[in-house]
Formats: sequence, structure tokens, C-alpha cells
Amino acid sequence: KKKVPDLALLKCSINLEKNELLIKHKDNSLIINIEDNPEESVVQKQCVYTNEGYIYNDTINNWFSKYLKIKCKLVRTSFSRKMNSNEKKLSFSNEGQFLLVNNKSIKDVNDKGYFEFNYKRYRPNIVITSDEAYDEDNWESIENDNIKLVYFNRCKRCNMININQETGETESGEPLLTLSKYRRVREKIFFGILLYTEYGNKISVGEEFKINHRL
Repeated sequence: KKKVPDLALLKCSINLEKNELLIKHKDNSLIINIEDNPEESVVQKQCVYTNEGYIYNDTINNWFSKYLKIKCKLVRTSFSRKMNSNEKKLSFSNEGQFLLVNNKSIKDVNDKGYFEFNYKRYRPNIVITSDEAYDEDNWESIENDNIKLVYFNRCKRCNMININQETGETESGEPLLTLSKYRRVREKIFFGILLYTEYGNKISVGEEFKINHRL
């Protein structure tokens, strides 16, 4: 997304009853059967890691190329890469299985920067509200009867969070500029936390979690 901000306009949803992945770009849509397994393999170098995957057919790739206005291919991971500290599978994601942000922390950034960005700016998998801003930095895990997610690291942020997720455009240097003033540690800017699954495989909107803090 840093190089192709228009990727922000891709909206995805999964219909498990039909085993379909629906992808939309503005008024255009594409349906992919999630049980289809491509055969052409590819290896990708990402930082110090190697990821392996399989490339979808030209019909699918041409759809993405047409609406993103660049030549590109959709790749399905083979789950070959694992997190270096706990051997959890990562696929093509950068550092963690899940990215969590706290609504209280988002409000604090908005108050400091005098803007009103919502969680979409930070592109999380999970949004939660706790009692205090940045309390998530000290969590060891969150859990309920269905799933337990364990803290892996804080999330390093870049100028990707300056992209408007509705228009695909960069309107200003915010919120990264504001975050850089008080969330910077050794030239890295942190916001949100990365988690991996210890047990369970399902999470739903509206669930409550028990928060376990690090000692």
C-alpha cells in the first residue's frame, strides 16, 4: 500500500457457506472460490524471510491489474514462514498474525493531533476498548472461552497510516507526525500490538475478553 495507495480501495469479505471470497474495488467486484488451489508456485523474499505461495490464473490477475492500474498477481500462501520466536505461522504478513488497536489509544492520538481518524487508519484485525489508552502495551494476552491471543510485539508504524482508507489518497502527514512526537523509541514509532493464537480459531464482533497483564 505504501507504493500503491489505491490498494486501500479493495474491500474483501468471505462467505463461508458458499466458500467464496468477494473482492470489491469501487463498483467492480470479483468472486474467488476459496477451495480453488492454484498450481503455479512463487517464492518471495521479504526482509530476512522467505515466503512461498501459489499464483492465481490470468483472469483473476488481470482483474487486479486493470483496477489497480499496475501489473500484479494474486498469490495464495503456502504457510511456509513462521514467527522467529514461537514458530507460529505468518504467511505473507509482516510480523504478526493479528494487529490489535485500542479505541482509547486512538482517541488520545486524535485529541493530541486535533483530528478525528477512526480505527480504519491503522488497518487492524482487532479493535478493542479498554479502560486506559496504551494499556495494550503491557498486555501479556487476551482470552475468552473461545480463543486466547498472546502478545508478540508492539507494531512499528510507517507512513501507510497517513493514507485515507476510503479514497486511497494521502491527505497530510497525520497521524504519523503526531505519533512521532511521543510514541517514538529509537527511531521507531509504535502504535497497536501484534498477537498470535495460542488456542482457538474463531473470534466474533462484540466479544468480551479477559486481559492478562505482564508482571
